[in-house]
Amino acid sequence: AFGKAKPGDTITIKPGDYDMGGELSTGADGTKDKPITVTAEGAKGYAHLKAKGQIAFRIRNKFWIFKGIYFEGEYKTTEATVFMDGPGGCGDIQIIDCKISASNTHGMKGAKLREKPVNNVLVEHTELFNTGATGFDLPAGDHWILRGNYVHDYGKDGGTCYGIFLKG
Repeated sequence: AFGKAKPGDTITIKPGDYDMGGELSTGADGTKDKPITVTAEGAKGYAHLKAKGQIAFRIRNKFWIFKGIYFEGEYKTTEATVFMDGPGGCGDIQIIDCKISASNTHGMKGAKLREKPVNNVLVEHTELFNTGATGFDLPAGDHWILRGNYVHDYGKDGGTCYGIFLKG
């Protein structure tokens, strides 16, 4: 569903645990008027998506909204649980009332590829925890809003670590 979603689509997932296997990635851009939405069904509980690999969840496109999703990597092998990049640029992303956990380096990383920063991102009321180093690592981009988040249990592997590292 992530790879086949089109502008205006809503992917609704029942609360529960889902083993996604390897990396899960977005496949197409939404639009400003018709974003692609991924949401947990109902008012309580999370759609708990577990993925394995160096990157567990890759957001490669624009105009995506995630609500009530628990993104979990695999602590031993995942370097970034949620990683934002894209050959055409990535941005206009909303992550609301979610959880992000289990990486040996970054919980969430906003990267730039081919000198294209990740812009216009809202992360709100999201819990980020259980990372080996940095919780949020945001190297480049404009117009990020981080509001009402809970960042804890980061830096478990020691060394220099940050809960939220804004470099851009």
